[in-house]
Amino acid sequence: MALTAIIGVGSFLFHTFATGWALLADVIPIQLFIIAYFVLAMRRFAGLNWLFTILATAVFLGGSFVGGGMISEVVGDALNNSEGYIPPLTGLIIVGFILIAVGRTAAGWSLVAGAALFFVSLGFRTFDMAVCEAFPTGIHFLWHSLNGVLLGYLTYAMARYGVPFGQAAASR
Repeated sequence: MALTAIIGVGSFLFHTFATGWALLADVIPIQLFIIAYFVLAMRRFAGLNWLFTILATAVFLGGSFVGGGMISEVVGDALNNSEGYIPPLTGLIIVGFILIAVGRTAAGWSLVAGAALFFVSLGFRTFDMAVCEAFPTGIHFLWHSLNGVLLGYLTYAMARYGVPFGQAAASR
């Protein structure tokens, strides 16, 4: 929950000052949330031990780095610098469906629902510049608003469907 609050502060700082340090205050907490949530999903949703959690997280980060770079090369500026969010979106979808397949349906569907919300949110970010001429205030605020809802929802899903440490994931 602390990371969620820090994300809000970082986003405020970047959109207020638009400097290099404010950009870091914006993106670093977001990246930390993505990594922390993935680790928690591996532990509390999937029930993996620490070794497999670390390995899965390394694969996710490597795939995100390589995939994000490939997406950037292919689409250029077409996604309004939103391509870096495609790997976390993909991660939500893949992990969600894997959890459903192994019988952790509530946790899995919560991630798939989160991915759907993230997809809509990402659409507002992606198309913001394109609609500015017709809608001068833009729609970027909807990206931030829906992401606030998304972070709250994912936190709720973790609290609701995550298995407490020390319990087997299959028992729930």
